[in-house]
Parts: sequence; C-alpha cells; structure tokens
Amino acid sequence: VSGKEAPPVRQIPVIAPPVLPPPVQPKPAPAPAPVVAAMEQIPAEVVAVIAAAVAVILGRPHRVVSVEPALVQTPEVNVWALEGRMEHFMSHKVR
Repeated sequence: VSGKEAPPVRQIPVIAPPVLPPPVQPKPAPAPAPVVAAMEQIPAEVVAVIAAAVAVILGRPHRVVSVEPALVQTPEVNVWALEGRMEHFMSHKVR
C-alpha cells in the first residue's frame, strides 16, 4: 500500500418517497332520474314549441335531450298585467 490515504467516501443522503395510502376509489354517481317520466307528462305540442323556440334562438341544428317541468310554484297571476304595471311604474319620475 502506498502511503497515501484513500479519499473519504462521500455519503449522499437518500430520501425515501413518501408512503401514500392506497387510492380511494370514488363511489359511482347515482343514476340520473329517468327523463322519460318527465317527458311523458309534457304534451308533445309543448315539446314541439320548445324545440322550435330553441331552433329560432340557436339558428343551427340541435336536439332536445329533455324537457322537465319547473319545480317552482307560481301563483295564478296574469304575467302580462304585471309587466304592464311594472312598465307603467317605471315610466314615472322619482322625486
């Protein structure tokens, strides 16, 4: 052996990867409510009118996927009369 000492060995710290818990499988989403029941409650003429309105607004081919009745209960009022009143009241100047 020659009189020289071997260079010191450099130690590099090793960082272990974190231990992760096994991935949790998401629960499957509940099946959507059947649309057929809602479509059967709405007359075909109403669905046709809705489809025609969508065609006019979009101006391109479309497909009506579902039509459901609104769940909001409204009192039996004449909405045109309400609109007329609103327009009349809005025409007055506030002092």
